[in-house]
Amino acid sequence: MITPLSLDLVEYIVDQSGSVDILADGLQRDHRGRPFNKQLLRTLLIGWLLTNQEQGTMRIKDVHKVLTTRLDRDSQQRLGIVVSRHGIDQAINRSPLDAMVRRLEDGLGYGTGTHPHLDNAERTRRERVITAFSDALLDMFNTGFTSTSYAIDGSGIWTWGKSRRRRPNVDQLNKDGDANPDANIPESDPDAAWGSKTSKDGSPESVFGYHLHALVRVPGKTSKGKQQPVEDEPRLVHRIGITPANADIVDVSLDMIDRLNNSATSNGPANITDLIVDSHYHYKKVGRWIKQLLNRGIRQHHDLRTDETKFMSYQQMRFFGGDAHCPATPDRLADLTPLPPDPSPEQIVEFRSVNDEREQFAMVRHTAVNAAGQVRVKCPALEGKVGCPHRTGTVQAATQHGLPVLNAADVKFDDMPACCTQQGVKITLPDEILKHAQPYFWGSKAWRSEYNKRTYVESLFGNMKNDASENVRRGMHRHVGIAFNHLHLSLAAANFNLRTLRKWHQDTGKGDTANPLLANVAVQTSNVKRPTRGTRRPRWAA
Repeated sequence: MITPLSLDLVEYIVDQSGSVDILADGLQRDHRGRPFNKQLLRTLLIGWLLTNQEQGTMRIKDVHKVLTTRLDRDSQQRLGIVVSRHGIDQAINRSPLDAMVRRLEDGLGYGTGTHPHLDNAERTRRERVITAFSDALLDMFNTGFTSTSYAIDGSGIWTWGKSRRRRPNVDQLNKDGDANPDANIPESDPDAAWGSKTSKDGSPESVFGYHLHALVRVPGKTSKGKQQPVEDEPRLVHRIGITPANADIVDVSLDMIDRLNNSATSNGPANITDLIVDSHYHYKKVGRWIKQLLNRGIRQHHDLRTDETKFMSYQQMRFFGGDAHCPATPDRLADLTPLPPDPSPEQIVEFRSVNDEREQFAMVRHTAVNAAGQVRVKCPALEGKVGCPHRTGTVQAATQHGLPVLNAADVKFDDMPACCTQQGVKITLPDEILKHAQPYFWGSKAWRSEYNKRTYVESLFGNMKNDASENVRRGMHRHVGIAFNHLHLSLAAANFNLRTLRKWHQDTGKGDTANPLLANVAVQTSNVKRPTRGTRRPRWAA
């Protein structure tokens, strides 16, 4: 049986988020016609959440079974699952739930394939209703957390439908040789598309369906500028977005960022200041991505591809990873091969040694890169990182402290660079350099500490797809279309947050005990476990 606590938590999330009113108002835009049955919609949402928690599915037949067999009689009567007819209590059949599902699809479906007749205004309105529903659910878990650092990523989600380009490869018979109704898979999902995702072994894998995009909060800096302890706040998903699997990532990512930032004043979290991404994001055209982030006051943290670790020349300086370097940086440091996926300890030590030496020749930034691509830098010799004959007193100081010293022949130029004669220079970075700009020197200790936080968003997808948790995989629900996938994945994300929040409170004892979402959690008083960043060993871990 479902415990009263589990039901109370789900009812609290549904009621306090206002999700029923959001969907109902989106369905019934005026007061004409029959009154909308909000009670049935509320019961359906509660049933979806409970069934996902209990069985890892959201199929209507499973929802009906859970509501009619797994709840106590008083709860069934209160939710309208058991009704009295002629003095006899009877459980409702599936028909009202199926009718509500059809009402949601007809009134809020916004896919171009499933609803090609919609005009752009109506399609946008419907999408915003589903998006507002999703945001309202996830905002329930903004309970005063302070970190402004986030990781973003996407993962492929198979649709229940099949592509017309490939016949279903499904066993249509059960062990008795009869037709299996559970294998009655629709011919296609007209909103879905073929795309790719990363398989468990790291190789690309084709997927027909959608991409689930997520913004996950990660540890940031404290008010004193120190790294926030891992256990201080749970790593929750605060925004999701759904696109066909072949869609571009930029628009949906910026939309999630803006939706979260726009909710900052009313729901607690401060605007995003740091965003951790993989290489799929940072190499987008600068006008579409990095400048958009800089305009929003967001600093990007990312890895470099193997073809992005060589020096580039610009204004007589050498550039790497968005950072300007001394024009006389040794050629032996010009090309640094990134570490392989599973580096040996020896490879890690060698890489860090060479990379740390290269960092000593990097110009020191005195201003952050702005949206126009402008930054002010200063010679590394003036900052005590190397010794240079052109900077009085730096050679002696560098020699005394065992720092690199440039020979006079290495810094002999026909036309002296401005960075060698001025106290500082202002640079406007070209696009091919600006797209690599990030706060910390690539490969450095500070960069590794920040970039490794991306494992939080990677572990989110593995966690939600686990059949012991939300079981986000093909067959979890049996609806096609982007709208229903958006709705179901939002509910699954809410269940993930609830489970993660309560587990964090149990393990750490932190959190507001007056919060109803933390009710009756048995907090561990000894042998407290520290939450981990994920199951995969970080690439840069020593």
